Amino acid sequence: MNSALRGTLRTTVWVTAVTVGIAALIALAILIAAQFWPEASDARIQWNDHSTQLNGIFSSGLIEMLLAWALMTMAILMGVAITLFALAVTAMALGATGLILALPLIAIVAIVWFVARRSHRAHSGGNLSQGA
Repeated sequence: MNSALRGTLRTTVWVTAVTVGIAALIALAILIAAQFWPEASDARIQWNDHSTQLNGIFSSGLIEMLLAWALMTMAILMGVAITLFALAVTAMALGATGLILALPLIAIVAIVWFVARRSHRAHSGGNLSQGA
């Protein structure tokens, strides 16, 4: 395997691991903080036909707590991925709009430049390297 490709893959794995780790820590912090929020007493994490209440998640069993933690982590990662995709689409749309709006100006500048260049060549006899 090429060393540049190996370095790129290693960097990609590290970035992915760090991103998942940060999302997992944020999800754990949200689950811990939800134990102290009075507004979160009725909040539930639901998958298929089973749901778990956030308030008291740590006393409901290890499997349910780990599953809730994994679902919260996945939700955070999906939210980040969707946001980045939306930002990329917005940037491409704004770039395309800017290019479309600038095309008439680009065409006018190109016409003026070609006319000025042809006029300069006609007056100088085709020699562009005239001295003073």
